[in-house]
Amino acid sequence: MVINEEIRSESLKIMTRYGFWAIYKDYMQGVAGYIRSKNSKLYSEILFPENYPQKNAIFKFPKRVSSKIMKKYVSITQNENITPSQVIEELKPEIEDLPPYGVILEEELDAELERIKIYYDISYSKSKYQLKIEFESPKTFYYSMNLDVSNYPKSIKLTFSKDLEKILGKPSALDLIKNWDQRNPLDILEIIDYINKLIRNQRQTITGDQKISINNLNITVKGSKLIKDLTFDILSGELVGIYSENSKIIDPFFKCFTGQESYNGEIQIFDKDINSNNSNVIYLDFTT
Repeated sequence: MVINEEIRSESLKIMTRYGFWAIYKDYMQGVAGYIRSKNSKLYSEILFPENYPQKNAIFKFPKRVSSKIMKKYVSITQNENITPSQVIEELKPEIEDLPPYGVILEEELDAELERIKIYYDISYSKSKYQLKIEFESPKTFYYSMNLDVSNYPKSIKLTFSKDLEKILGKPSALDLIKNWDQRNPLDILEIIDYINKLIRNQRQTITGDQKISINNLNITVKGSKLIKDLTFDILSGELVGIYSENSKIIDPFFKCFTGQESYNGEIQIFDKDINSNNSNVIYLDFTT
């Protein structure tokens, strides 16, 4: 699916400024995350209609959101030109009246645990607050984590599988645990993302057959160099957003993968050069 430039720009602004993440829901691209005040937070999903900004973005809140916040939202969105970023800023003062970070209602925690299932493979141990999360792993390894949030936000308990402990060490040694602050705790999804990022950063355990590698990529179109010396890796299962102020770069970049655009440099998919006789790219699914 191709996102128009206005959706791309506003999504990236919200993700960068407020720590939201990308979602796809109700046949619309969007972002989700927490609108935060000094002491409280409110979960929100922002969905962009295909014809945005001609039609305003749609905000979705938990069912039990206060009437005061909803009245404020309805009031400020009467302005057809208001952007989602401006809506977030307008709502921040209203969120001060919500319970503080250290007070987590059971239904709020349950809702947060449900959202995690969208992004990770989750199973349960003795209760719904004792989670087992399985991460993307090399073929000969098994990375999983048990996460006990029955005492959240006061504390959490982590247990790693043997393979995961070999590369990350004991959970008690992590800054996540040593610096835990019950007055301003990480969200459950942020905790899992934190561990997932540590795993991805262990580059020595990642082999060529688990990633797409781009090395010194150069693309010249009609005498104009659009991309110069681009190098990065995309790990299997990793979501990567590519943003450029020059919209002419997008199509030539992705066409390189299917042989529709000439280039200099190297592109390897799972340890195979896409120009080799053994590599035949038929279909690629990119979020652009």
